[in-house]
Amino acid sequence: MKLDKTDIQILELLQSDALLTNKELADKLGKSVTPVYERIRRLENEGYIARYCAIVNRNKIGKSLVAFTNVQLKQHAQSILLSFEKAIVKFEEVMECYHMTGVYDYLLKVVVTDMTAYQISSLINWPG
Repeated sequence: MKLDKTDIQILELLQSDALLTNKELADKLGKSVTPVYERIRRLENEGYIARYCAIVNRNKIGKSLVAFTNVQLKQHAQSILLSFEKAIVKFEEVMECYHMTGVYDYLLKVVVTDMTAYQISSLINWPG
């Protein structure tokens, strides 16, 4: 199903603040609550809204350093790539992992306390 202007506005508002109530959304959109509620349920059921999450203030939990790390694997067999992906998500420091084209195979978003913690975590030698 194609998204209309109201659907897009709902998605934008929820991306900005997922805790908005249906009434608050309806007020911002100039609509009544029931149609907004039904649209949100449809957007969820059709997969436009995959999940809701909280964005944690990294500084409050002592993880102030964000680093983007390039990873180059020695082998590129599908089994090696899948094995790497399964292994890398087990590291709590890795927030995001992207499969890339070009010189590097992956780009990792890593969050740690400081540069020392980053350097220690970067010493991990994955067998791939």
